[in-house]
Amino acid sequence: MERAPLLTFSHLRWNSHPARPQQVMTRLGASRPVLYVEEPLLTDGGPWLEIVPVDHNIRVARPYVPTPMAGLSFGVEQQATVASLLRGQLERDGWRQYAAWIYAPSAVRVARDLHPLAIFYDCVETLAHDREPDSEILERERELLAVADAVFTADPDVHREMCARHPFVRLFSTTPGTTERVDSVADPVLRARRLAISNDITRRMNDIVHYLADALTPVDSPLGGAASALRGWA
Repeated sequence: MERAPLLTFSHLRWNSHPARPQQVMTRLGASRPVLYVEEPLLTDGGPWLEIVPVDHNIRVARPYVPTPMAGLSFGVEQQATVASLLRGQLERDGWRQYAAWIYAPSAVRVARDLHPLAIFYDCVETLAHDREPDSEILERERELLAVADAVFTADPDVHREMCARHPFVRLFSTTPGTTERVDSVADPVLRARRLAISNDITRRMNDIVHYLADALTPVDSPLGGAASALRGWA
């Protein structure tokens, strides 16, 4: 079965210290194409999009926008330009159906402009701390929670907060301890524990992968049931 590609919007550069976005996308990229969109960079010239292959099935997209568009990444000054750049790339790639996976809430309007099959919010931190209630980033997160089909978290405290704000939230961890190569652990008890944790993460990730694959069949399948399709995942 054809697997739905992923259009991922992240606040982290792919070549930064490996963190949750790279860990999750590497797993999902094993079975589908991933276009990992980094925050826009400023340029003295016109807008353009750099595409860099970085791993199996994974390419990084780096939008460049004119310096006068400086502001919140993916914000109001940049969103139309970034959406146009990405739309052109998706057309060149032949991507007609895909899901959006968002780490950067500021990118929600760009994602919606591209009409993905489904929108997933992978929330890695609580944004409300040390921010004004009417800040643009918090407004974008509220918009994202209103349109997201599902929300994923890695931290129990963030999970509790998101459960109060969205009807379908699931917790899965990708801590450094769980991503270490199991065969590099000498102690047999610790190795068995690491293997069990790794297998559990893989199982949970596979459930997401299967849902995304099903989203393509049939083409006109309504996506309003995205959350119900995942309710068996606990």
